[in-house]
Amino acid sequence: MLAAWLFSAGDGQTNSAYEAARRAILRCQGEGFPLPAEKYEQWRMQELTFDPAQMSIC
Repeated sequence: MLAAWLFSAGDGQTNSAYEAARRAILRCQGEGFPLPAEKYEQWRMQELTFDPAQMSIC
């Protein structure tokens, strides 16, 4: 997995953020979302950006 390799040299916080994002995506793929087939070209490729700086609890 390329993404795992990219983050393997990162610090603990980066790895934690990556793993949390990965788990969230994997949890959602079970039943999927009711996306309309006729709009496939609009939703087939999505880019998600996770910013750990905006995920603090404080």
